[in-house]
Amino acid sequence: DDSEAIANTVTAAHRGNCSFVDKAGNLSAAGVAGIIVINNSSEMFQMAAGYATGAAGAAGTGNGQLKEDTSFIPTHLPVVMVKDTASNVLSQAKDDTSLRMHFLPLDCTAGSGGCVPLLPEEKDVVIEVDSGYLDIGGSRDMEFLTGTWPSLLPLGELRLVKAAPFDGCSPLENSEVASGALIVAKRGGCAFGDKVMHGQAAGAAGVIVADTTGAAIQRIGASADQARGITIPGLMVSKATGDELVGRLDDGFDVVVALAPQPGMAAAWLELAMTEWPEEKSDAAVAFRQLKAKNAGSTERLAWLQGELKRRYPPVTSKKDEL
Repeated sequence: DDSEAIANTVTAAHRGNCSFVDKAGNLSAAGVAGIIVINNSSEMFQMAAGYATGAAGAAGTGNGQLKEDTSFIPTHLPVVMVKDTASNVLSQAKDDTSLRMHFLPLDCTAGSGGCVPLLPEEKDVVIEVDSGYLDIGGSRDMEFLTGTWPSLLPLGELRLVKAAPFDGCSPLENSEVASGALIVAKRGGCAFGDKVMHGQAAGAAGVIVADTTGAAIQRIGASADQARGITIPGLMVSKATGDELVGRLDDGFDVVVALAPQPGMAAAWLELAMTEWPEEKSDAAVAFRQLKAKNAGSTERLAWLQGELKRRYPPVTSKKDEL
């Protein structure tokens, strides 16, 4: 019904009610440039050209039978499938007419540790923004890792507001000031997805989870059901960063933050988290030097490394010092 509006666009359609080939044929007739089929589960599979649902009256499928007239299949169009959790972020993206879609072929060889662009000229394309910096007054010493569900990072400067309650494990009591702001909530007390859902219900633009353990930070996740309903980003920051942010808020300062994407830092934090430290400090020197060299460009990770070294290998107090 809206063929003029969707002509020359990449158009999303939910799975169901007719065959994949019927969706492709109908949308091709409307002049779309590409098709995204949103699956009804968190799984994906390669769609077969004639696979039908068996729905009565599906155009050209004949009660679930494959169409004999293969000319109906629009072989010139890219047709891809995404998980149901992508529905929300696609709904947000459709309102921004400046966005452009790029279909990127990936090589996801088993055991390779991830997917990489297939074509040499696309090797530098960023597949996912998994990390970035909190830009506060031009300072970018504070790193964040993004949640694992699909979401769009908000642009521009945002107010920072402390969640009330601080653990974000129940509906926010300060929803009036939380609306449109970045909420900072401490780790613990409930699942990460619960904190983000409560922030979203209060109208927050995103939720920052401040670590309380002092461990190397990791990306946060949400349950499959929560991921289907979450439309805002969730970010994890270190204990040092969380203490700094909350300290400024508790001191009465107005804190304004911009999110500056810088993909690739999640892997560096993961390596820190997975490092197996030897029992003796003398044996740890090699591992420490290697990690220090790898993280030379990160003020925060270097500070964490120094702190972790002192925590694991505290200075030995001699009897002379005790006297």
